[in-house]
Amino acid sequence: MTQERDNERREHQREQAAKAEAKQNRLAERDALRRRLVSLNSMSVPQQRGLAFEQVLNDIFKLDGLSIREAFTLSTEDGSQIGEQIDGLIVLDGHPVLVEAKWLAKPAGVSDVSRHLVRVFNRPSSVHGLIVSASGFATPAIEECKRALAQHVIMLAEVPELLLVLEEPDANLRKWLGVKLLGASIYREPLTRPSLDSMVSA
Repeated sequence: MTQERDNERREHQREQAAKAEAKQNRLAERDALRRRLVSLNSMSVPQQRGLAFEQVLNDIFKLDGLSIREAFTLSTEDGSQIGEQIDGLIVLDGHPVLVEAKWLAKPAGVSDVSRHLVRVFNRPSSVHGLIVSASGFATPAIEECKRALAQHVIMLAEVPELLLVLEEPDANLRKWLGVKLLGASIYREPLTRPSLDSMVSA
């Protein structure tokens, strides 16, 4: 009996140590991503910063298993012409979500969101769209996306939202995106900013 209790105690200790290590690794990973995202502000070459932003976004979405494909280009059948550039692809509740990353000097306007809207419109209604902007969105762009909700679910997100998710150890990206999906599809608010409580895993 004593031996069994000792074995159970050691097994419990190993499980607790493994959980503590996993949590510490998760915290370190989130902090590293947060610092990478913040460091983009110091990059002076727009094209390089845009590519780096895409990569950071895809790595962030991998945290909770959302990212299934990083940036890719769709070409014509003979491969001779460049087609659509997709910044990323994630899946939420069985729905593919095409991701567009925008790092601009001013709030994204109608012309900045329209190209992505066309990409989404050219696909079945089960395909959703997500645009992440480092400079926010101008009111006309938000209204344009709100009109688009009659055909597809379009979600808008801002970098400060992602920083909040990364800074809160228990925040869950799936919950964050789920709240945005609900806001866009039910309440017709493409730019829904989830509260911290709504993003924390139970």
